[in-house]
Amino acid sequence: MKGAEIIPYGYSEYRLKNGISEKTVLPEAQMLKSMLIYVNSIYKRPVEPHEIRPSDIKSYLDDQRKQGIQDSTVRRKLIYIRNFFNYLWEINKIPIDFMPKLKYSKQLDLKSKDISLDYSKMLERQKDFLTSARYPLNAKIAYLFYMRGIRVRDLYELTVSDFNDLGNEIVLKFETYSGLMATYHFKEAEEINVILSAIERSIFRGVNYILSSKVKGVYTQFQPASMSDYIELIAAYLGHPFKSEQIRFAYVKHLYTVEKLSIEQIQERMGITFETTTRILKEALERVKVVDYTVKRTS
Repeated sequence: MKGAEIIPYGYSEYRLKNGISEKTVLPEAQMLKSMLIYVNSIYKRPVEPHEIRPSDIKSYLDDQRKQGIQDSTVRRKLIYIRNFFNYLWEINKIPIDFMPKLKYSKQLDLKSKDISLDYSKMLERQKDFLTSARYPLNAKIAYLFYMRGIRVRDLYELTVSDFNDLGNEIVLKFETYSGLMATYHFKEAEEINVILSAIERSIFRGVNYILSSKVKGVYTQFQPASMSDYIELIAAYLGHPFKSEQIRFAYVKHLYTVEKLSIEQIQERMGITFETTTRILKEALERVKVVDYTVKRTS
């Protein structure tokens, strides 16, 4: 990766391989490098990941704030560190990932922005979008899976073998980016038709991925840069932005308040840890505000 030191243990390569753009990975790499240098300075020697303690991370973040770094930037750095430690845990470089329990974010004077959307209304409009001949299959897949809170990086990894056609429903079961199993059931006719069309297309193209792109005449794993065009189509249809992270929060709130699922049921469905589930739910209940969008429908 040009212009940045590669972070140890293959983290930068891992991020790039999972569809994260170099534009995003570059500041991550630079920030994590500075954090590791700081921790080494505390111990006055190079330290191994399992030697790093919560107090070291807090000390680094405190130092950043003393240097005048804005809390919004510190919060972003905290997210970078959380992702890095989760990766270290996944590859068995650390026995315990203490980052989910690190409460430093409460010290930051930063209120998360409200998420203003009406998930139920978007769900109602899903059927018209999925059955319309106007929209390409990739846009329909994005609409369907974004609305189920599936992370973009997981979406790009979905394969034909992850789906099980039971006739009256399709069950999607896959290992998430976090290393846990997620299970989704699709029972509506329009949902089943979209998924079956995607599977049929993958088989025809000779590629196992549900989403694929043609590169130098050969179909391969989907190129993330192409997704923005489909998201713009969905946003134009809805009459407001269509952002995966915001919909993910709204979906979790919908599962809890409308479908009355327990935290454990949400965790099992989405393939995320209990700690992550509780954090997202708490934030979703605080941030997601139902807004009545007055839109002009397109047919």
